[in-house]
Amino acid sequence: MGICDPFESGIRSNQHHNHYFNYQNKLIPLLYRVDQNKQNVILLTTGSFNPIHRMHLKMLDIAYKHLLSLKNYNILCAFISPSSDVYVKTKLPPLIPFNLRCEMIQKSINEFEKEKGENSFKIFIHEWEGRQKYFVDFPQVIREIKQQLLDNGIENVKLLYVCGMDHYIKCKNDLSHNVVVIDRKPYKSQGNKNKEGKNNIFFIKDETSESFSSTSIKEFYKKGDYESIKKVTFNSIYQDIIKIYDEYYKRGKHTQS
Repeated sequence: MGICDPFESGIRSNQHHNHYFNYQNKLIPLLYRVDQNKQNVILLTTGSFNPIHRMHLKMLDIAYKHLLSLKNYNILCAFISPSSDVYVKTKLPPLIPFNLRCEMIQKSINEFEKEKGENSFKIFIHEWEGRQKYFVDFPQVIREIKQQLLDNGIENVKLLYVCGMDHYIKCKNDLSHNVVVIDRKPYKSQGNKNKEGKNNIFFIKDETSESFSSTSIKEFYKKGDYESIKKVTFNSIYQDIIKIYDEYYKRGKHTQS
């Protein structure tokens, strides 16, 4: 497979890259699960996650299950890459600072993995994008993480980008290969004109998910619809969200659990 044994031959250490993601402690141990008879994959998704919600993690889960069903893919883990504050502050307020977004993402991952039990897979936060002092678009994130994998001696592992159909339609020219597109109800399926998996492009129809976004959570808050916030987010971050919105909108109430 061209993957070094992390303990026998050693991995080329890159301290600059490992400052953003500790490959030695987190990813290298997972390489013992590499299947030489399959295409080994790391899933990647990017976004503001301002705040994270259930669909963010469900998209990764849908991609994971679909690839497993094809029998010739082995998913090692998934990366979540949050955008920097430089980018997020250009979107609708309130801005949740990067460090707090990461904390909320990690809480959500922990809760999601607990819910999934033995059917869960490893999901990691990758901080390189969010630690930059300038806007980094997703194609550059993909290139950078690929390079980091190589710099850490990790070869023959495919990085597949996971996104929704809305993102795919908007950025199709940058998504000609190695992408898993989740087609949710509001978007008409583009259909896969190619054979399934050609150029590692996959279209997955999701008939079960409701359409909502981080902006929807803000709208639920403004309407006083706290039950919907609980429904579309995670219990572990519900109070965080309410506190952030209370402070921004100068309200000191509605913090019920």
